[in-house]
Amino acid sequence: RDHCKDTRNLVDAHLSTMGRNTSIERSKPWITVSDPFSFFPILISKSTRYNNPYFNWKNVHNKYKDHMAFVGLKEEYLEYEKTIGKLTFLECNILELAQFIGGCKLFISNCGLPHAIAESMKKTLILAAQIGDNGCDFPRLGAITQHKVFIELPELEDIL
Repeated sequence: RDHCKDTRNLVDAHLSTMGRNTSIERSKPWITVSDPFSFFPILISKSTRYNNPYFNWKNVHNKYKDHMAFVGLKEEYLEYEKTIGKLTFLECNILELAQFIGGCKLFISNCGLPHAIAESMKKTLILAAQIGDNGCDFPRLGAITQHKVFIELPELEDIL
């Protein structure tokens, strides 16, 4: 990764190579959806693959559960339900996933396809980043990333 030099991730390295300003380009959405669904203001997705032991999923669940739904794979939801708690599960294809994410006000996840979609739309989000991996972490306004440091969750009235 010598070509990355002092950048945090490959996106910044690519933008820098192309002569682009990373702080400006990183903040622009690169996908949109027509007809976003806004059934739930907060969406959560938790894959079983990339986990951050410092992220308090139960705290998120308890704070937002009445305004939040789960997106992702059915197996991921069943694991979430077993270890954290019950939510509405939105079973959907990738287009519908993008439409649900496009319509939410806050997206909370660890690394995975749902996070990549939310990041590409520049949604307000909270990322439970995998320790030691910056592959999903794109620092910008509206994106909160937790590695090891505790983060303060936004108040519900600030989201709605």
